[in-house]
Amino acid sequence: MKTATETSRAATAEFGEGLHALTSFGTESALLPDILQRAGVQTRFITIDTGFWFPETHSFKDRLTGRYGLDLRVYGPSPADVGEIAAARLWETDLDAYHEVTKHEPLRRAINELGITALFAGVRGGQTANRAGLRQMEPGKDGETRVHPLLGWSEEQAAHHFRRYRLPRHPLYYQGYGSVGDWTLTRPGGGREGRELPNSECGLHRMSDGRLVRAAS
Repeated sequence: MKTATETSRAATAEFGEGLHALTSFGTESALLPDILQRAGVQTRFITIDTGFWFPETHSFKDRLTGRYGLDLRVYGPSPADVGEIAAARLWETDLDAYHEVTKHEPLRRAINELGITALFAGVRGGQTANRAGLRQMEPGKDGETRVHPLLGWSEEQAAHHFRRYRLPRHPLYYQGYGSVGDWTLTRPGGGREGRELPNSECGLHRMSDGRLVRAAS
């Protein structure tokens, strides 16, 4: 398996202007921009603001954007859609529909409007059984290639990098949230224990064979 730096540079050489990075501004989201910066890779970032972020996620977005000078594009559902979802509490009645409106459709729109041919994502193989089966580069569902520079990193390697370079964590990490998604579906817990489907993927990413993988959170 290639190193994170090797993977990042190889993807940049192959995809050029069509390469972007996807971030959820979750608990480990400082890793990807830090690794890319240290590899000398410059790329645009996109994020999907579902309309149901914690307030702390918005502040963390601002902190990381300032620290790394991110060229960031924000996509998400319309305010009207957010209002309808909230009124219906759709996350309780139809989780697939909830994810389609808040994440899948905005991500497809971003890919199409920005001409994205490849996406960096900060997932690690040890986070879920699904992620353990991924490759460092593989086809995504919407015609783009997914690039996972950190796929081979262990929990210990990630923690060491955070300590060594004093990277910031999501504020809720210090309140016992091992993973942070929408406030509608996230509770305190180690790793992904606090997520609505702790061993599965919420759907920010889909592989071409139907597997789901989320940006690092």
